[in-house]
Amino acid sequence: MAKTSLIAAVIVFLCLSPCVFAEDLPTDNNGEVEEPALPVINSEPEMPEVEGGITGSEPVLPSEGSVTQSAAVTAQAEPMDITIPAETLPSAKTAALESSIAAAKGHFNAGKNLYKSLDFKNALVEFSAAAALYPAKNAPPAMAAMASKCRAEIKKTEKRIKAVLSGGDRYFAAGKYNDALQEYGSALKLDKNNPEISGKITAASNALKTQVETLLAGALADAQGNKIVEAVAGLRAVKKLDPYNKTPDERLAVMDAQIKETLKKLGIEGLEQYTSQHYDEAIACWEKALVLNPGDADLQDKISRTKNKLEYIEKMTNEKK
Repeated sequence: MAKTSLIAAVIVFLCLSPCVFAEDLPTDNNGEVEEPALPVINSEPEMPEVEGGITGSEPVLPSEGSVTQSAAVTAQAEPMDITIPAETLPSAKTAALESSIAAAKGHFNAGKNLYKSLDFKNALVEFSAAAALYPAKNAPPAMAAMASKCRAEIKKTEKRIKAVLSGGDRYFAAGKYNDALQEYGSALKLDKNNPEISGKITAASNALKTQVETLLAGALADAQGNKIVEAVAGLRAVKKLDPYNKTPDERLAVMDAQIKETLKKLGIEGLEQYTSQHYDEAIACWEKALVLNPGDADLQDKISRTKNKLEYIEKMTNEKK
């Protein structure tokens, strides 16, 4: 009896238990239990938004075996532009390099022109600028070669300038300012921007001006005092020192009659002295006449023959002793 009651109780429990559990589960319209939906698992972390595009680091790609991002997530992700035109940076460098080389060539050509004009100092400046602009590893050897030539020429030029200035200084000390100016001018051609040479030229020019003024004043005073030979000598000296000075020519033209008269008197006096065997006095007269008429061949001949005669007389006198 007891076993029969236990078996009946078990059967009742088994029949009622599905209904009890089913009351806790959701059902569809047909009364069937719905299976719960599994949540979608996104194995990749969300990509943070980046302002301005690239953060500077490479995006991390999923490793093999990781869950692939879903189509929905991929569609919603903001695009990241990491493309940099390959030619941008190289072309910028190339343009800068070509500009630098073009500038270097410009300085180099300017240096060659200065070198041809013997301006070695400024030529060296241009060649140095060219070398500084041109890439050192690719610079043509001609740049360094021309700079070396300039340095060598500068040393040679400095020696020549020193020698020329020394000659000019000797002329200056002797009062030959015109000759000094010629030497200083030659030195200036070798170094156009040398302040020392420019100062010497200024000093010599001022000294020459004073010398010309002094000579001219003396010549005019001699002309007023009827010292024709001295006046003519002074005027011609001024003309030699200052070829563009018109005063000597004007005064000589005014004195033309006096010059001719004095020339005639000196010629006659010279003959009289020669006839009297006063050979030294004869030579003195004819030399004065030669100042008035420098191209007179007859006077030159008389002076030469008279000097030869004096030498002969002196020789014969010494032999008798």
